[in-house]
Amino acid sequence: LGERALQPLRRRIGMIFQHFNLLSAKTVEDNVALPLKIEGRPRAERLARATELLELVGLSEKAKAYPAALSGGQKQRVGLARALAARPALLLSDEATSALDPETTRSILALLKDINRRLGLTILLITHEMEVIRSIADRVAVIDAGRIVEEGPVWSVFAGPRSEITRSLLGGIRPQLPDEIASRMAAGIGVETILRIDVAGEAARGPLLSDLATAVPGPFRLVHGGIDHVQQQPVGTLFLAVPGNDADRLPKLIAFLEARQARVEVLGHVAGSV
Repeated sequence: LGERALQPLRRRIGMIFQHFNLLSAKTVEDNVALPLKIEGRPRAERLARATELLELVGLSEKAKAYPAALSGGQKQRVGLARALAARPALLLSDEATSALDPETTRSILALLKDINRRLGLTILLITHEMEVIRSIADRVAVIDAGRIVEEGPVWSVFAGPRSEITRSLLGGIRPQLPDEIASRMAAGIGVETILRIDVAGEAARGPLLSDLATAVPGPFRLVHGGIDHVQQQPVGTLFLAVPGNDADRLPKLIAFLEARQARVEVLGHVAGSV
């Protein structure tokens, strides 16, 4: 689009920034009303809209204050109110919580979620913090070197990341094989084979391990893992140790798990009990 065609489109897009980008010489209400001033709206209309939005973000009492008197979380709330001034159809949030402490981050995310629900406003959230995605997003797209490498419902992508960059990003919040076990992993046959099992949805709701023990009798041990919930969907990662000399039984274990829509990976073998 050319510049003339872009202008009305831009008015339908609000944006909140990582470092707030407030005008220090203007009051909070004037910062919020700025997009309407640029549009040429009357001052009375601008201030009425600013009052409405400051109440929405819980900062009515700060209308006459200047940004220097605000905390980081308050500044971001002002930035959010400003982004909503022109009643956008889409809100872009560019790393809006990365400069905030954890408690303030939670409050801003709760506010975004509330605004998304109350105003029916689509929010495009750019972040590298997977906890933020898990707590607020409906869908996620993972971008690597400018290309979308995978996308889908958050619970689905978290349960079965396909790309290496996604697995790396999720490394901090998905269960990982403990270092004490990983350090003893060997390429050859050891005493026990370590399996990683990723399950989600219905596969994670049922008695998977007890059904496995019944269907494929014999020893195995849960050495690490657990079940989390993302978007009200159970998402789990389990690490099992299976006797390494049981070559006939291992394929049956894997086949049973895969029939239950679990993703199974043989990580390797360890010598000595884990």
